[in-house]
Amino acid sequence: MKLLLLAAALSACAAQTREISASIGYAGTGDDEGSLGKGITGGFALGYRTSGRWGFEADYGASRNYRDNIGGREYRGVAHAVLGNALVHFSSGRAQPYLLVGAGLMNYSSGGRSGTGAAGAIGFGVKGMLTDHLFIRPEFRLTVGVTSGLKSAIEAPASVARVTMGIGYGW
Repeated sequence: MKLLLLAAALSACAAQTREISASIGYAGTGDDEGSLGKGITGGFALGYRTSGRWGFEADYGASRNYRDNIGGREYRGVAHAVLGNALVHFSSGRAQPYLLVGAGLMNYSSGGRSGTGAAGAIGFGVKGMLTDHLFIRPEFRLTVGVTSGLKSAIEAPASVARVTMGIGYGW
C-alpha cells in the first residue's frame, strides 16, 4: 500500500509543469444598461499545473470597445483585468478541454473617467498540444467586475465577454 501511495505521489510530481501563454481575439463589453460596444482583446497568462487535472494561473487581459450610437455620440473604453484562475482539465491527451474560475480586479476607463473594483471570471477552452511543449488555446471567458465609484466610467456591473485564440508553451 505504501508503495502504491509513493508511486501516486511521484507521478503527480512528474506531471507538474509551468505554462506561459498569450492570446488575441474579439470582445464585447457591457454594463447594467446593455452593450457598450465591441473590439479587440488580448492578454497573457503564467500558469502552473499541479497535476494532470488541476492548474492555477495569473492572468492579465485588456479589451477595447467602440460604439458610435450611444446618445448620438461615439463611445470608446478600455477594460483591464488581473485575475488568479483555477483550471480543471478533463484530459491529459493532445486535446485538453478545461473549465476555469477566477477572481481579481477589473479597471474600466472611458472619456477620462475610470473605476476599479473586484472581478470574477468563468470560462472554458481547449489546450491543443502541437508538440510536447507547444499548444494552441482557443477560449471563451466572461469577466464581470464591480467598477463603481465616484469617478466610475460606467455603472456596475461591467462585463467583458471575450473569444480568443492563444498560443502557449509548457515546460
